[in-house]
Amino acid sequence: MRFNQNFLHRYLRQAPMALAIERSLECELLSQQSFVRPILDLGCGDGLFASILFAENVDTGIDADREEVERARRCGTYKELITCGGDRIPKDDESYNTAFSNSVLEHIPDLDPVLREVNRLLAPGGRFYVTVPTDRFEFYSAGARLLHGLGLNGLAKRYRALYNRIWRHYNVYDKAGWQARFQMAGFKVVDVHSYDPPAICLINDLLVPLALPSLLFKKILHRWIISATLRRLYLGAVYGFARWATRRFDTDQGGGLILFHLTKP
Repeated sequence: MRFNQNFLHRYLRQAPMALAIERSLECELLSQQSFVRPILDLGCGDGLFASILFAENVDTGIDADREEVERARRCGTYKELITCGGDRIPKDDESYNTAFSNSVLEHIPDLDPVLREVNRLLAPGGRFYVTVPTDRFEFYSAGARLLHGLGLNGLAKRYRALYNRIWRHYNVYDKAGWQARFQMAGFKVVDVHSYDPPAICLINDLLVPLALPSLLFKKILHRWIISATLRRLYLGAVYGFARWATRRFDTDQGGGLILFHLTKP
């Protein structure tokens, strides 16, 4: 599978900076992995992430949101798109050699049936790449940092719970907790890589208010930006700051997010 390059610039042309910084880090990590066809994208959404990551079409994308699947269809990134839940994918056993799920599993209330379904669909030796938040993600948010810094730990705990409710994070664990969930579903953990260190988590959190117009555009216009032409007028400045931030603060220390490389024995 061939990958694109300069993921950050590609993302900034189509999405707000808070999203682009995080997703471009994920693209960098996933582009270093081996994707053997056929490939399944679990929770493909509107197809933007896969279109930026890959220079070729993905074999199958699935999502429970019919409208997002239709947007992914217009994106032209997938050979096949299916609207369905992740626990009931209408494909035969061992249909795929690779599956990936980018920032999806934390949003699924009943996760175990979905993990078992992916395991069913993978051929023996197949790879499953997963990006998910760790329990540190909420600690690195601006509000939690402020409240902890003031010694208001009880209020900070309530804020973190609210933070996860706002972002619909139903599953948030430390590395050992995630590993246990994957192993229960029959996967073997091959490698783990943390990313999105505290400084980048904080920068993204502070950038969220600036992304509110983009959230409105996504809801109404079904795209993150109102005009590609307008975006080009200030893309250089946005890209310069985002590139500086990712290069200056991207370290391996205590990332708020984590990439798992799993296999089916």
